[in-house]
Amino acid sequence: MKNIYVILFLLVSHLSLAQEKNLVVEYQAQTTFENTEELFPRNSSFGPNADMEKALRNSMDEIHNYKLLINKDLSSFEYQPKINNGQSNFGMKISLSAGDDWFIDLENHTKSREAQAVNGEAYLIQDSIENLNWKITREKKKVYNIDAQKATAYHDSVEYIAWYAPSIPLPHGPMSITGLPGLILDLKVSKPLKKTKIISHFWVSGLTTEENVKIVRPTKGKIISLKEFVELNDKLIEELNSTYAEGVDRD
Repeated sequence: MKNIYVILFLLVSHLSLAQEKNLVVEYQAQTTFENTEELFPRNSSFGPNADMEKALRNSMDEIHNYKLLINKDLSSFEYQPKINNGQSNFGMKISLSAGDDWFIDLENHTKSREAQAVNGEAYLIQDSIENLNWKITREKKKVYNIDAQKATAYHDSVEYIAWYAPSIPLPHGPMSITGLPGLILDLKVSKPLKKTKIISHFWVSGLTTEENVKIVRPTKGKIISLKEFVELNDKLIEELNSTYAEGVDRD
């Protein structure tokens, strides 16, 4: 009899999630490299950078927390910083964030976020949502005790592997990844880097419904596209490196 009550509770919970359009989804995420030996070759004439390699390996063990707020066609993906009350760790530290914060507007097919360039200027990045050509497979499994189906996509040399919930028909997910007929519960994004791949993995760690999820649309900063912002930052970094090199030469 107890097992019957448990089954009924899970069934009612999934039905309520399917009908609910306001959700708070908590994700945990981790960033790793497919082959770190390609980043720190042992036969390099410069030799391995022990401090850099140790910091990088430590960063791959770190778990990051994110929150996805969903209000019908709007969603907001936000990084949740950890509060560290412990003693400071000395030495080199690298933080591998799995993804950027994004505000998503499915009705207008746009994404946006506030960002600061290398020179300190504030920008409002506005761009269209990527149209990923998802291929839905027949593979299924349980994710967070919810039936999930596998889907894959490739875009600009980036591989996406997602497990989404058909029982929660909200086409939202981590970062700015959308377009599936259900909430993305688990996502792996693999990007090429030199001779290896950098892999960002997100998985659901909490899922709750709310009557009214308040999402704040970003508005501050000079409007710019994502491509323009990346090009601007690259140019600023190049100018800074050039200035630094000229200063060293004069000495």
